[in-house]
Amino acid sequence: MNRKATRVGGWVLLILLISSVLAIVAGAGVVAADSANPVRSLPAKVTPGQQFQVTVTFISPAVDFNAIGLLDEAPAGWTVSVDKAWNTPAADVDHTPRPEKAAYIWFGPYADGVTFTVVYKVRVPPAATPGTYAFPGGTLEYYTAADGPYVEAIAGDDEVEVTEASPADGNTANVLKKLAGVAPWIVLGAAIIVGASLLVLRRRRARGNTNSK
Repeated sequence: MNRKATRVGGWVLLILLISSVLAIVAGAGVVAADSANPVRSLPAKVTPGQQFQVTVTFISPAVDFNAIGLLDEAPAGWTVSVDKAWNTPAADVDHTPRPEKAAYIWFGPYADGVTFTVVYKVRVPPAATPGTYAFPGGTLEYYTAADGPYVEAIAGDDEVEVTEASPADGNTANVLKKLAGVAPWIVLGAAIIVGASLLVLRRRRARGNTNSK
């Protein structure tokens, strides 16, 4: 009897242990069976002082997709800009909890298979030195109906290269600035030439009319 009781007690403890582990995992924000698969897209190269666009896409993995929160992070010292209207569907809340962090929230619910396109902008510091800079990570958190929260890490591009602005870019900018300063004088000169030409034509016509009489 003691051996049987010991065996039964061992099985009960094992079942309780497995149940406890499953309960902990289910409540810890695990990935859903059908994932949303958030993917980040970044430009390959940027220059100091440049503002560029970051895009994150994901797809609602089930019906009643709701309470959706996306948090992404740029390199330290860089500055992000957010606007809920930049997203498709438009977000309900936009926020920058820190200068380098972008956050959006959608209340939902959304149907299964809806494609989300998330956009935020990043400004590279003007004093940034050339090199490769990493986006340290981002997450997408959501519920399906009352189940969740499910949490997924953002995959895709995770670094950008900062390069020095090429001399050609600087020369082009200087030329444009010079043209912008010269343009008003060109317009004024052209107006004077046209006005003088019209005056000469009028005088010639007037002389021709006088001679004919």
